[in-house]
Amino acid sequence: MAGSFGFAALGTGADAFASTARTRVRYWNLFSGGDGANMIAMLNAFRKTCPDIAVKDSTLQWGNPFSTELAMAAAGNRAPDLGVMHIGRVAGFAPGRLLDAWDIGLLAKYGLREQDYHPRLWQRGVIDGKLYAPTRSEWAARRRRRPRPGLPRPLYRPRRRGDVPHPRQDVAGVPLLRRGRQRHARAGFEPAGPARRMACCEVTRKDLMSKSTARFTLDPAFTVGEVSPRLFGSFVEHLGRCVYTGIYEPEHPAADAEGLRTDVLGLVRELGVTAIRYPGGNFVSGYKWEDSVGPVEDRPRRLDLAWHSTETNRFGLSEYIAFLKKVGSQAEPMMAVNLGTRGVAEALELQEYANHPSGTALSDLRATHGDKEPFGIKLWCLGNEMDGPWQTGHKTAREYGRVAAETARAMRQADPAVELVACGSSSQAMPTFAAWEATVLEEAYDLVDHISLHAYYEPVDGDLDSFLASAVDMESFIENVVATADHVGARLKSKKKINLSFDEWNVWYLSRWEEYAKSLDQSDWPEAPRLLEDNYSVTDAVVLGSLLIALLRHADRVTVACLAQLVNVIAPIMTEPGGPAWRQTTFFPFAQASRYGRGEVLDVRVDSPTYETKKYGETDLLHATAVRAADGTVTVFAVNRSRTDALPLEVILSRLELTTVTEHSALADADPDARNTLDDPGRVTPHPVEGTALSHGALTAVLEPLSWNVIRLA
Repeated sequence: MAGSFGFAALGTGADAFASTARTRVRYWNLFSGGDGANMIAMLNAFRKTCPDIAVKDSTLQWGNPFSTELAMAAAGNRAPDLGVMHIGRVAGFAPGRLLDAWDIGLLAKYGLREQDYHPRLWQRGVIDGKLYAPTRSEWAARRRRRPRPGLPRPLYRPRRRGDVPHPRQDVAGVPLLRRGRQRHARAGFEPAGPARRMACCEVTRKDLMSKSTARFTLDPAFTVGEVSPRLFGSFVEHLGRCVYTGIYEPEHPAADAEGLRTDVLGLVRELGVTAIRYPGGNFVSGYKWEDSVGPVEDRPRRLDLAWHSTETNRFGLSEYIAFLKKVGSQAEPMMAVNLGTRGVAEALELQEYANHPSGTALSDLRATHGDKEPFGIKLWCLGNEMDGPWQTGHKTAREYGRVAAETARAMRQADPAVELVACGSSSQAMPTFAAWEATVLEEAYDLVDHISLHAYYEPVDGDLDSFLASAVDMESFIENVVATADHVGARLKSKKKINLSFDEWNVWYLSRWEEYAKSLDQSDWPEAPRLLEDNYSVTDAVVLGSLLIALLRHADRVTVACLAQLVNVIAPIMTEPGGPAWRQTTFFPFAQASRYGRGEVLDVRVDSPTYETKKYGETDLLHATAVRAADGTVTVFAVNRSRTDALPLEVILSRLELTTVTEHSALADADPDARNTLDDPGRVTPHPVEGTALSHGALTAVLEPLSWNVIRLA
């Protein structure tokens, strides 16, 4: 396997692990020539004796190249389970936490005791009171005594001169931090006598290092990229009660002069949203922007085909901009244009009305409507979900690609600084997925800046384990779109990189809505009906936190993301008409990620216990990322997907000058179905976690079952 890391290796074992092996070990050594032949013979004998342990060995070049590869692999969580090195190099590895210490008590259980070793040799493998490297001559010499029946016999049998090893043979068997899932053995010796099979097959990683512990390493040299503030965006659509009795309710006791609910404004600020996409969503494909401007009493009422409702247009473009201003400077407009039932001309007219300073018919019209200053909308979406047959004005990829390209070209003529988002697939499950992106980008690659992604998740047929692993799909979706976009860029010989706008994502119980929609009276067109008002549980909040982690883990390419939606409609904030507003369980992971997830994302490669899921197969129990702020502080975001067991966590901090755990908060509950409601709005909140510690360059914590965790380090 070392060859897959780019190392020049002489692999002596099978090209892949034995498929039937219960336990697997990756092992690197530096023996060639006669010593290499002996090593091959011993490994083959070990494999024959212990068929339940698959050893994948790789032989690398002796000297500095070998040590360098070990150090780089360990720092990046790519190391083997077991390695060999000159004992003189151990002191340079152990302090940086690139090695795991041996469990002395367990070694003694199998006959490897300190008193049986030459004191000088034993001490050379001890760093800060922990044994990191029993030398191979220790295992072989041990005063030349024949092992008692049933005790381990040395696997390594080097030449020796008494009890003091020859300098060329002073080589240590070193357990290394490794990448991958925790199911590998760490067995470094062959037993003798009746206990041969017991020792081989039962001295596993479960014994030498707790199988339940999840680990990863943080190093500032290994990063993903800077987090764009737009990653913490949201979405306001004219759907249900998102707008009316959500953010806008002039009759409410807490409404301001513009009809905006000040209690909701306070929660939106606390949530920390940035770019807010508007006005849709499916709604935009029937949207006439001119209906939403001018005196409210003159605005027409329209049928909204997307959500079978009546749109009053009492809240329009000017009110949207006023809402953003009151949220604060961090809130940025993200405006969608209608490319379903309209096209290039209407998009240009909206752009002129919104952004041109003055001196034209539409910019002057804006001024007469009370908005003298332009709105300054920089980020624009070219339609919405045009791949979906449910979309009014649905198009093929080629049809949409052409109109998107022409609209983008015209809008750039009016303002070269605009940023444009082309419609990608409505989900990875769409039958046209990837082909849609490729075709659209063939038409518009050099004219747009982003391609959109939409994804919603819910448990299917009660499969909570797969639901908890929903981020597996999100990360796959992101990586597949990146691959598709880069492929098109390569074909077009373009130096430009298309970034991703994940501008609709959330937990949404879509199957419930589809059943409910069947019962709707098609002759009724209500105003602001209660639609999609999902009430979220602790489980839902943990999944949402995991989705946030997925977005952060791809911050190098996902530069815009919008939680859909903001208020009442599959939202973190709920309201009652004339009544209170409150936080759903999903409010807290988003607010914490927005507050502490600013900076540079560190590359996290988890080494975690796993569990089986019906939909995604074997999946890590730990899902995690970390963000380093400009002041050097680090925040770890972590989810434990286990519904029953706590998960011990160890994080190795390499070259990070951190000394204190300033906070460990968790969102978890003995009742995973616990929710915040109108009657009990504070039932679920994050709580502090005790016992999390940072010592000698390592963070240790215990993650509660089914939990979202925020660990802040300074």
